[in-house]
Amino acid sequence: MKVPGISDRRAAAGSSADPAHYGAIIDRGMRIKRAVTDQYRIVHPDGDEDLNFLYGTIFVSRRHEGVHSRNVCVFAEGEVDRSPTGTGCSARMAVLHAKGQLAVGEAFIGRSIIGSEFHCRIDS
Repeated sequence: MKVPGISDRRAAAGSSADPAHYGAIIDRGMRIKRAVTDQYRIVHPDGDEDLNFLYGTIFVSRRHEGVHSRNVCVFAEGEVDRSPTGTGCSARMAVLHAKGQLAVGEAFIGRSIIGSEFHCRIDS
């Protein structure tokens, strides 16, 4: 996917998901959201046409001691979620589990842009 003003996937997130990069994260999140919307038709799996849209983007920084990831969610028209987001943590756990990197019952800790944490696990 080509995102105007962003040369590669790694450059999209900046150096880390922390408050010092707040403005740049919002800008990049909205650029990615617009690029996806312009280049792809989004179809909700339940067929509800009112849900055929991209609500936001989540940037993940995996280099934080004591947690699986630190993330920031840019949603709606440039809002930032101050929590690690349940949806984001669930998605991260699903990906890690599919890759064999997170077992059922194993702890997962997601940290937000302001340092709040969700302690999660896959039950079954």
